[in-house]
Amino acid sequence: MKIYIEGQPPTVTAQMKGARCVPHAGGMIPRFYKTKNYKAAEQHYLSQMPQGVPARGPVGVRIRMSYAWRASEPKKNRAQGAMPKVTRPDVDNSVKIILDCLTKKCYWGDDAQVTELTAVKEFADTPGVEIHIWSIDGQN
Repeated sequence: MKIYIEGQPPTVTAQMKGARCVPHAGGMIPRFYKTKNYKAAEQHYLSQMPQGVPARGPVGVRIRMSYAWRASEPKKNRAQGAMPKVTRPDVDNSVKIILDCLTKKCYWGDDAQVTELTAVKEFADTPGVEIHIWSIDGQN
C-alpha cells in the first residue's frame, strides 16, 4: 500500500511534547501533553491519510519525507534532483509521529508490528511524505 501526503512535512516531532509538574501523594510528578504545534502536525498527517485495514502480522514501512528547497540553495544543486537533508528535525524523531498516526488510522494494531523501517529525509522540488507499507510474511 502506498500513501502520499502533499505539502511541506511538519518539523514537529514526537519528542516535542510539553511537560508540567502536578502534585501527587508525597511530591510532584511530571505530566506530558501535546503542544498546539504537535497537535497541528498530527492533524496534518491524519487528515490526509485514508483509513487503513489492520495488518495481522509483521509489516515493513518506507517513509520518504521531501522538504521544499531552502531559498539559499544554489540552483545548480536543485538541478541535480533531490538532495539529502542534513538539518533538523532528526529523521528518527520525525518518523515516530508518522507511525503513531498510522496506528491511529488502523494500519496495524500496534506499531510494534513494524519489523522493517526505512526513512529518507531530503530536499526536493515537490514537498510531501510518501509512505509505503508492505506485509513481511504475506499474512495481510
